[in-house]
Amino acid sequence: MKILEFFKKRKASLKQLGGSLGLLLLAGCVGIGLGLVKTNGTKKYVEEAYDYYKENNWKALYNYAEMKDDAFINEYFFEQMASVKYGYVDKTTMQLGDIEKKDGKAIVDSYYKDSEGNKVDCSFVMLKKPNKKYLFFNEWKLDISKFIIKKCKIVAPQGFAIYVDGVELTVDNSRIGYNSATDMLEYEIPRMFKGDHTIYAKQEMLEVNEAVVSWNENGCEYVVDTASFNIAEGVQTYIQTCSENVIQLMYKNVFEETTLTGLEPYMLNNEETKAVFTATYEKILAAIQPEDGSTLNSLSITGFDNYKIEYSYPNKALVSIDFTCTFKARGARNIASGARERYEGETRSTITMEYVCDGDQWMCSTLNMDCIDYSKKEEVEEKK
Repeated sequence: MKILEFFKKRKASLKQLGGSLGLLLLAGCVGIGLGLVKTNGTKKYVEEAYDYYKENNWKALYNYAEMKDDAFINEYFFEQMASVKYGYVDKTTMQLGDIEKKDGKAIVDSYYKDSEGNKVDCSFVMLKKPNKKYLFFNEWKLDISKFIIKKCKIVAPQGFAIYVDGVELTVDNSRIGYNSATDMLEYEIPRMFKGDHTIYAKQEMLEVNEAVVSWNENGCEYVVDTASFNIAEGVQTYIQTCSENVIQLMYKNVFEETTLTGLEPYMLNNEETKAVFTATYEKILAAIQPEDGSTLNSLSITGFDNYKIEYSYPNKALVSIDFTCTFKARGARNIASGARERYEGETRSTITMEYVCDGDQWMCSTLNMDCIDYSKKEEVEEKK
């Protein structure tokens, strides 16, 4: 009998213990649930994103958006865009307002005050993630789609490397097509951030062509201005050197009567250019010994200056160059005595040439060059 009573009491104690454990477990689940709601609700995500915004922590904010990166949509370019757009904002005036949930979005009312105390809207949107946390709780990410534009186009001639914000456009990051009507390449960037963008057109023989465009809507377009191209500094130096050599060789050949010896490396290789150079040689040769008996005996070039190079896209350059020289000459025969006066002098002359880029080499195609004026200058007596 005593043994039976013992087991009855034992069974009652176990029932009481089980009930107590059940209540404790239920209370624990309710507490955990309330804690998860507090730490995983919409407001928690909104406030976290808002704090990143106030702290100018653009990298963290971009990661909060969970975007798929590409050449122009990534952490670096988001930081550049956001720092320009919002870096000046006085964050102490920012206020976080109501949250309106609709169709998987949480629209967050937010604003800041400008320097004059006016309210400026800076509302943002959170997007509900497809998967829930702990099977029950929604997660949210920042929507940055309002900062992104699509299908921006750059039109440029062939033979150039095109860069946007330092990134070269290739088939991997843009759509490239050829327009036969304009003979131009068209680069389309699928998506990028709004704002100012720097566009470079690079070609080995030309200076870098740079433009800054402000793109804030889909389908923006920029056409590279070929009229603003100019020859690279190294090419200009090369053309100047060639021009000086042409002038010096032309006079050397005239005095030595050796026609175009040594000039071939600077001349465009065609019959038209050869004819122009030959005619120039013959014109100067005739000028140093005209029929009146005057003679240019010698010439010494003392300097080149006043260079001007005007580039014409795609492959021509008009060159103007001055040179100074000293000379020795004899005057025309005196009709009575037949004597010729010897004299010395100095003068200045201007030469123009046209160069053509033949493959990867600039060659002189046209030459406009006259003999120097070696006539004797009359001395003007100084008035007392």
